[in-house]
Amino acid sequence: MNIAIVSLDNSDRILAGGKHVHQQLLKKALQKQGHSVFMIFPKRTLVFLVGRIILAILTKLHLLNRSFSYTWTLKCYCKSLSRQLMLVSQEINVVFAQDPVSAVAAGHVLTNAVPMVMTLHGYLARESVNYGNYSADEQKKVTKEALWYERESLKFARRVITVDSKIKSYLSEFFDSQKPVTVLKNAVNPELFRLLDSNSSKILKNELGLPENKEIVLVPRRLVRKNGVDIAIRACAELKKKNISYYFVVIGGGPEHSNLSDLIRQLGLSSEDIVLKGDTNHDLAIKYYEVADVVLVPSVVRDGVEEATSLSMLEGMAARKVVVVSAIGGMKEVIVNKINGFSFEQGNVGELTKLLIGLKKLTNEERSKIADRGYHDVCEHHHYERHAESYLLEFEKSK
Repeated sequence: MNIAIVSLDNSDRILAGGKHVHQQLLKKALQKQGHSVFMIFPKRTLVFLVGRIILAILTKLHLLNRSFSYTWTLKCYCKSLSRQLMLVSQEINVVFAQDPVSAVAAGHVLTNAVPMVMTLHGYLARESVNYGNYSADEQKKVTKEALWYERESLKFARRVITVDSKIKSYLSEFFDSQKPVTVLKNAVNPELFRLLDSNSSKILKNELGLPENKEIVLVPRRLVRKNGVDIAIRACAELKKKNISYYFVVIGGGPEHSNLSDLIRQLGLSSEDIVLKGDTNHDLAIKYYEVADVVLVPSVVRDGVEEATSLSMLEGMAARKVVVVSAIGGMKEVIVNKINGFSFEQGNVGELTKLLIGLKKLTNEERSKIADRGYHDVCEHHHYERHAESYLLEFEKSK
């Protein structure tokens, strides 16, 4: 069978975020099953790049607001995807669109001739606002544009996959959608992660420039408001006051980098307490997981955006680490507190601090029992090959 995976995010070029990893794992699993997979992403042509430069200059001169650039970019991406799909429309049997814009692009070309299943990894409108630091007026225009794509995509998709039940509820409540929806949580490849002995861990810590004598709290989060990295930083400061020895490592870049760097300085933290590593490709991120003692996902609900089934959480479980998450969204659907990980009230720095102190009191055997249960649950319910089988089942239902 010929399958097109269509997405705004080019995971062949950048492999960093959860959506990127999801797409590549889906491709890998489908190919292992003998299918041909077309990966279709927007092409950044010379005309597009020149247009972006001109828009950036006009925006800086206050002749255009940033919402215009957002709208123009989505239209260019949508047209690029449509053009590419037109070239292969006679060859493909199904489209797996990975966001509303991709679904609209496919819908305009295929017009229901080819079944399309759309996956929603999040909320296009709300996340665009959360990530963009727009003014109030710009937020309204960005929201209006993104909501159009969300609403329009539901006209074309025969079935919808959401990565948690909250997004499913969003479709029915906000759009009054009657479209068939399946909740299919994210997946991982557990084979990517090694379980290191103490000597190998020490060597890898040296390679990564991390202290040998401190337990590592890994915060694998893009630096946007809803990911709650500020909560992790505040917990780090509280632990320092109490002379509790942890070293926080944040991997991921984003628009909040400057604000978070300022917060680190304001709280009296230094490079001996915490480091912001910036954008980190997936191959390197795996190494950080391998040396981590705790994987922390401190997301919060901001701008109406709630964490779905966090890939960072699942990868922490796949790496057999103690995983700590805020009890929101898809994460509270996966983590059973004190059984396969730990959870705390979102934004509650005191509770998080107390939890991390409590982890110090656990024996290695107690930690291993929880980490092993997390690993078992990931292999049982979130393995990427089973995930691909579920995708194909959705295709069968869409015929």
